[in-house]
Amino acid sequence: MRPPAFQFYAKDWLTRCSLATRGFRIDVLAAMWLSPEQGAPPPGG
Repeated sequence: MRPPAFQFYAKDWLTRCSLATRGFRIDVLAAMWLSPEQGAPPPGG
């Protein structure tokens, strides 16, 4: 069983990435978290 969440460091996130990169990366992280094989790209993605 997977944990219900992953760690997220808001200060690092806001200071180390551009706005465009942040939007793309959080989408990828969320998709990988929900993928059948956790940490892998989702099927068809």
